[in-house]
Parts: sequence; structure tokens; C-alpha cells
Amino acid sequence: MLKTFCFACQTLLCFSAFAQISLSAKVVDAQGEPIPYATIALFEVDTSVLLKTAASDLQGQFTLSIPPNKKTRLQISFVGYKTFEKNIEGSLDDLHLGSIVLEQSTKALQEVSVVALRPTIEVKPGKTLFNVDKTINAAGTDALTLLRKAPGTMVDHNDNITLEGKSSVQVYIDDRPTGLEGEELTDYLKSIPSDQIDRIEIISNPSARYEASGSGGIINIIMKRSGLDHLSGAVDVGYQQGFYPKQNAALGLNYKKNKWSLYSNYSVRNKKNRSFQNADRQLFQRTFITNSVDQSYRRSHRIKLGADYTLGKFHTIGAFVSVMQSPEMPSNSLSTSENIFNGQLDQEICSASEVLKKFQRKLYTLNYTFKDTNDHFFSIQTDINTRRFNRNMLQNNTFSDSIGIVQSKEQIINQRASQGLIGSIKSDYETTIGTSVFTTGFKITRSEIDNTLYYDNLVDQISLVAQNNNQFIYTEDVLGGYAEIESELSKKISVLAGARLEHTRALGETIEADENTIELNRDYTKFFPSVNFTYKHSKKWKYTLGYSKRIDRPSYRYLNPFVVKRGAFSFSSGNVNLNPVISHVFEGGWAYNYKWFATLSYSKLNDQFDQLDLALDSLYTIKSPQNISNSEVVSFSNSLNTSLHKKINLYASARFSYTQNRSAIDDNNRVDIEAFTFNGFFQTTFLLSKTFTMELSSWVTSPTVWQGNFKSDWMGMLDVGFRQKILKEKATISLSFSDVLNTMGWAIVANTGTLNLDASGRWESRQIKLGFNYRFGNQKIKAKKQKPGLQDENKRSGEGSGFGM
Repeated sequence: MLKTFCFACQTLLCFSAFAQISLSAKVVDAQGEPIPYATIALFEVDTSVLLKTAASDLQGQFTLSIPPNKKTRLQISFVGYKTFEKNIEGSLDDLHLGSIVLEQSTKALQEVSVVALRPTIEVKPGKTLFNVDKTINAAGTDALTLLRKAPGTMVDHNDNITLEGKSSVQVYIDDRPTGLEGEELTDYLKSIPSDQIDRIEIISNPSARYEASGSGGIINIIMKRSGLDHLSGAVDVGYQQGFYPKQNAALGLNYKKNKWSLYSNYSVRNKKNRSFQNADRQLFQRTFITNSVDQSYRRSHRIKLGADYTLGKFHTIGAFVSVMQSPEMPSNSLSTSENIFNGQLDQEICSASEVLKKFQRKLYTLNYTFKDTNDHFFSIQTDINTRRFNRNMLQNNTFSDSIGIVQSKEQIINQRASQGLIGSIKSDYETTIGTSVFTTGFKITRSEIDNTLYYDNLVDQISLVAQNNNQFIYTEDVLGGYAEIESELSKKISVLAGARLEHTRALGETIEADENTIELNRDYTKFFPSVNFTYKHSKKWKYTLGYSKRIDRPSYRYLNPFVVKRGAFSFSSGNVNLNPVISHVFEGGWAYNYKWFATLSYSKLNDQFDQLDLALDSLYTIKSPQNISNSEVVSFSNSLNTSLHKKINLYASARFSYTQNRSAIDDNNRVDIEAFTFNGFFQTTFLLSKTFTMELSSWVTSPTVWQGNFKSDWMGMLDVGFRQKILKEKATISLSFSDVLNTMGWAIVANTGTLNLDASGRWESRQIKLGFNYRFGNQKIKAKKQKPGLQDENKRSGEGSGFGM
């Protein structure tokens, strides 16, 4: 199969040798000054089908390829100027049109003072864009909070992210993988001020050029970029008040001179939160009623430095460094529990715990890009990601009898240290063949993870643990290659088809204190095809149909089988026998007039795995990842983006899904759960004046399946916000109120045969938020973005809220 794949790639690459006809020109104004970033579009004359798009560069120049012997129409447009149009006759030679002068539009200049509302949602080939740059209620929050409002996504009370009802979602920042999961991903997203986010790209059915890992799809968070013409930048300051105050600040600087483009950003975030939780757990004849209050402290620092250097007309090299660091901060929890046996109070437990966490992540990227005038594109990039994570937990449990007399005291100690190095090299090649675009590439990734864990359980100062040290060493190599072609089958039908071939070798070794060793050795090759069809019925109606096969490899933290006590009556462990998930995703949709969008999808997941709470015996439970033999998700989503008035914009979305999980784990535990789910979100923006805006938004979700064997209850909230531009519109002050009606609580239930759990809780969802943003310098030119190749391997190296390494 590998030989067949390579032969197909070589055959398709031969087509790149075909000659291309180029069309070039320079866009200038009446004074002969270049107009950068003008929109260039090429249409077929007979059908008005869009063939090509481009943008003029800093000197106003552009070059694009055109099909030979075909009548086309060139269209050039830019804000404040009349649209230029010219018919291009078929030719076999390159065309050079010289300078094209755009005339100023008097009407456009008169209307330039009218502020248009940016669409909240845009649908583009293969992705949905959630534009949050102008969203008032985004101010003063963070990236994780914004994901609650993104179409098709859901963030539950434990900050787990799902997309179109599916977990295993990969999260990127500026096309870069976060490299994190669980607690680390949550902390990282909460450290990103929402004022720095431009948009969120939602890719529910990725094509072959994306790594095959992640059946849940990809969420790509795109940050704002300040201008690079000389010195420019932005300052963001935010303050939020819930039960506790929270602060964030950021500074971005950009500079361009000659062939150099430099950009940087530093941000700091300080948060203190309070949350509550109540749980009723029934296990055989026992019932445990628990009430707890948690206080968490988070402080994070993020710095990014990047540079691009133009070697020549077609060559660019770039480097990027990103560092995120969270110093050691305490989180405290206090809970009381009642242990009831056969309806009678048997025991009372008071638990007090403190968790100290610190985290550091560094990403180094170096890349080279080549792009000529004949639509040949080549890039190669290498990434090195290092990470360190430490988590120390000390929990003191006091056990008293039914009349309050202390029986015993227990102390649980968990100390975890994890470090990893992940390196990758990735290359892509793209060329245009007539009206088709062919892309191919490869990626090689090496992951090395070393985790140590010290655990002890003392009752009345006596240790009950004979073997309390564990080391887990894991290495993984993934070699992948892909080929993809996008082509027009007819005037109305186009196709994007491709395939990936990935070979994986994973080696793991678990060494415990008694020198007991458990080994993991896996070596397999998988083929992942994908195809997407687009049918343009008319100028207003568009239909899509697609299929993709993907894989979810277990997280490194899921594989360590070491058992750890994490509470008075609960344990956690990994699962060295966990199998990867193979998913098949079918998706169809339609769009009407760029205002109404709908998608129907079906996903079949074989060997789906998730963290499950299971009965260990008549007294204890254990949280452990398990494969669920059968999991199916059917989803229908639709959204409407329209202007109710020239100063009122409405966006509304609704998603209906059905999820079914069924599996027999052992004699005492089974999974048999299903749910019909509704998710809704609406946002109305009112442009009250040129500089003053108001916004109302609401989010709601009905009961849904969570973490494999839980069903969550209704959740929802209403937000209101105001934004005022000042200082000649260079600065913005925003004021917003989140969860105005104080309805954002959570509740879950589970039944695994012998274990019944009913839990609920709240956090500081009701807040008042004040933000200030000031931008200086030229804001028109945007920085180039590096695109490192670390993808799913980075994501799976993180720590989780459950058992880690």
C-alpha cells in the first residue's frame, strides 16, 4: 500500500511540469501610489464562475495563473475606489497589463463614515468562521469562554470541549497546535485574553492535508495582528469582578523595515475563582452525600517573538518562539461527606486538600517558504516543543462516627513531574494544474515523554502503600504522507479528494517501585481517505457532501496503569491496553445566500474511549479510560446570519444531535446511555451610533452525553454588553455583564449498573467585565504566520483533570 501511495504522489507531481500562463499587473491610485491588499478576482465570462482570487502585495503588484484559451474577466476592487473590470481573451503567452489605475469613488467616500457590522459567522470551504473581534461580550473574558459561544462547540462544567457532539477535538492557536490537553489546555485557554482573538475557525470534517488524528475535528483560534508598517502595536487591559476580582493585560509590538518583519506579544493574567459542587453517589447499599467548595488561583505569563526575512522575490524564511509559564499557585478544596449504609448514617468525612501546580511550555519554529508567479508553493518547517509540568497534591481526610467522634485520620500525597520533548519536520508542496490545485506533503514526528509519580496513603501516620513510586517512559514515532487534489468536474460541481498514509510505532515502559515492569509495543499503518463535493445550484444555493476517516490515539496520560487514590473513596488509573479509535464521518450541508447554513452529519466510532467512573467494589470507585465498543453520533445544525436593519445584525444557530454509547465493561459496570441534544446560540448587535454599540447574546444546551457514561442537564446564560470608541477610534472601552439571570449551573447523572451518581455545581459565571484597548501605528498590514508541524502529538502530551503521568 505504501508503494502504491508513493507512486500516486509521483504521478501527480509530474503534472506540475505543465506550463502555466501568468497574468500580472500593478494596482495604483491616480497619483501612481501602489494600493496594497486590493482584492483580485478572475471569473469565467460565460458562466460567471469564480476561478481565482488573489491580493496585491505591498508594492501593489499581483500575479496569478489563468487557464489557456478561455475567456475570463478580471475584477479588482478596494474600499473607497471604483471596481475595475476587464475581459481577458484566451492566450498561450504570459500577459503583463502594466499599471492599473483605480479611480476614487465619490459615493464610497461619502459612505465611508457609515460603520458596517462585521458578520458574526462566515462559512468558507471546509471551515466555519466565528468572528469575535467585534463581539462586545467577548471583551474581558478568555478563549475558553468564547468557545462556549462558537457554533457547533460545547464546553462542559469540567471544561471538556466537544465539536458537533464529538470529543477528541484538536485545538490550535494561529495554525499551531496548543500541545496541551486536560488541565494544561484549560489553563492555557483561560490565559488568553479574548480581546486578543480575531476569529475562531471550526473545521468539523478536515481534509487529507490535516493529520488524521482527531475524530472530533479542529478548532483553530486566530489571534489579532497589528500592522507591520514601521512601528505599531496594541495595548489591552481588562478587569473582571465575580466573587473575586480578576485582571489581565497584554502588549503587542510589530515592526517592519526593508526585508525584515518582526512581531512580539506579552500577556499576563491573574485569576481567582470560587466554585461549588454537590454529589449524591449510590454504590450497592451505600450512599455518599458530598458538598464541597473550591478556590483556585491562576497566574500565567505568555510571550511570543517572531521574525520573517525575505531572501528574494520568491523566498522567505521565518522563526518563531513562544513561551508560556504558570508559576506555582495554590488551589484549595474543602468538602464534607456523609457515608450512609442501609439508610443509616455510618460515617462522616471532612476533606481538606491543597494542590500546587506549575507549568512551562516552549515552542521553537523555523521555516522556509517558496512561492513563484506560476502558483508553485513549497514550504518546509521544523518544530521543537519542550514542556514541564509539576502537580503536588496534599489531602487530609478526617473520619468520624455518627455522633462526631473522630475514628481515624488519613493523608493522601500525590506528587507528579512530567517532562517531554516533541520534534517534527513537515513539508508541503502545492501547484496549479489548469483549474485544479494539487497538494502533497509529509510529516515526521518524534515524541519522548518521561513522567514520574510519587504516591503515598497514610492512615494515622502509617503508610498503607508498599510500592509508591512509578515512572512511565513513552516514545512514539509517526511518519505520514498525503496527496490531495481540488478540481472542477463541471461548471457547477467541484471536488476535493485526498488520502493520508500514517505509520505509527509506540513504545512504553511503566516501572514501579517493586521493579514490576509493564511494556507497551505497538506498530501499525493506517490509510485515511477523504472526499468532499460542492454543488453550486445557483448564485444563492450551494450544497456540500463529504466523507473522511480519522484516528484518535490514546493520550500519553491515559496509558500509565498505575493506580492512585485521589479521594477518600475514589481512585484513578490509566489503561495500557487502550486501543485507538477509528472514526468514519459522513457530512452533508447547504448554504443559502451566505445567510443560512445547515449541516447534517453522522459519525461511527469504533473502540471509542473516554474517562469513565466505575464501581471498584462495594465502597470505592475508580476513574479510568475505557474503550466503548460502540458509539454513534447524528447531528443536524443550522445557523442564520442576517441584518434586521442596516444597524442591527442577528446571528442565531441551533444544533440537534443524537448520541448513543453502549458497552459492557465488566460484571459490575456497563455503559448504556443515549441523548437527544439541542444547542442554541443567538447574538444581536445594535449599532446605536458610529462609535457606540450594544450587544445581547444567549447560549443554551439541553441534556447531552458527557464523558461516555454521564448525562448532563440543561445549561444556559444571557449576556449584555456595550462598547464605545474613543480617541479618534484608536481606543475602545467595553463594559459587559455575563450570566445576567444567574442561570449558568451544571448537573449530571450516571448509571453503570451498580453505581448511580447525581451531581451538580456552580462557578463564577455572573461577572461584570471592563476592558480597554488602544492601537497605535499603521494597522493595515498583517504579519505572516508560521505554521509549525506539531499537531496531534503535542496535544496528547498534556495533563488531565483525572489521573496523569
